Amino acid sequence: MKTTSKIKRAEHPESTDSDLTYAAAGVDIDAQERTTRRIRDLARSTFSPEVLTDIGLFGGLFAPKWRDYKEPVLVSSVDGVGTKLKVAFMMDKHDTVGVDIVNHCVNDILAQGAEPLFFMDYLAMGKHREDVAVDLIRGMAAGCRRAGCALLGGEMAELPDFYQPGEYDLTCCWGLARMGCIRTGIRWRGS
Repeated sequence: MKTTSKIKRAEHPESTDSDLTYAAAGVDIDAQERTTRRIRDLARSTFSPEVLTDIGLFGGLFAPKWRDYKEPVLVSSVDGVGTKLKVAFMMDKHDTVGVDIVNHCVNDILAQGAEPLFFMDYLAMGKHREDVAVDLIRGMAAGCRRAGCALLGGEMAELPDFYQPGEYDLTCCWGLARMGCIRTGIRWRGS
C-alpha cells in the first residue's frame, strides 16, 4: 500500500494522506459492510455442506465431492442480463435481474453438461445503494436455491465515476461436469 501512495503522490504532489481514502474517492465502505450484514442470511440459505466459509472474506471456499465424479472438469460462465438492467432501473425493481443473472449463468453451464456448484457474484454500482444491493442478492439467492447451487460470495464495487447514478452491473457462476459428459459442439481428443 505504501508503494501505491508514493505513486499517487508522485503523480499528484499536492495530494495528502487524507486524499488517499475510499471516502475521498466516493466509496462508502460502511454502507457495503452494512449490506454484507444484511445479505448474510440470504447467502446462507443457499449453502450446502460443501460450503466451507461464510460470505465477507476475500474468497469463498467450496469442497466438491470429487469422488462422485469420474474425470471431473470445472466449468465456469460469466454472463450478464443485458438490457433487462434498463427495465430494472426504470421500474426500481431489482430482485428479478438477480434471479436472471443466476439463470443465465446456470443455463450456460448446463448446456455444457455441467452441474452448477456455486455462484460468485460481482456487483458494481456507481453509488452503493443498500436496498438495491439487498434486492439483487435476494433474487440471486432465490435463483441459486432453485438451481441447487450455493451463493458462495462475491464482490461489491462502488465506482462513482464509471456508472451513472442508479445503475449497476452484475455477473458469474461455476459448475462441475464429468469429462465424458461435456457438450461443447466440438469433439475432445481422447474422449
